[in-house]
Amino acid sequence: MVLKTPLLFGEPAAAFATLPFEDFWKLYPKKVHRPNAATMWGRLSLDEQRAAMAALPNHVALWQRERREMSTIPNPASWLNPKLGRRWEDEIPTNGNGTRHNLTGEGHGRYDRFVRGRDPQAGQGEA
Repeated sequence: MVLKTPLLFGEPAAAFATLPFEDFWKLYPKKVHRPNAATMWGRLSLDEQRAAMAALPNHVALWQRERREMSTIPNPASWLNPKLGRRWEDEIPTNGNGTRHNLTGEGHGRYDRFVRGRDPQAGQGEA
């Protein structure tokens, strides 16, 4: 563990403990703006860092299932930003029985209609 700041006014050192940024950086697939991401990581509490690390594998798996282009994966600093981002709290879509949707490809009904702008029932694009 790394200490964020020195001990102040007798506060317990655990209040300033953090997880290593390197652990996050190794797992996050989009390697851009590392200094900004490290700054955002340092602004998270230990509980927020733990929550982000716990959620990250599920988000990476979702991005892989969706075959996301790297340009559509959030920048790591945005994903971590404690005031504006907190993207680790984003809900991972499920299909109602506890398994996750595969949102890629043709014929996924709501995905086609609302994201791609076409209705697979009609056979023609609406957009």
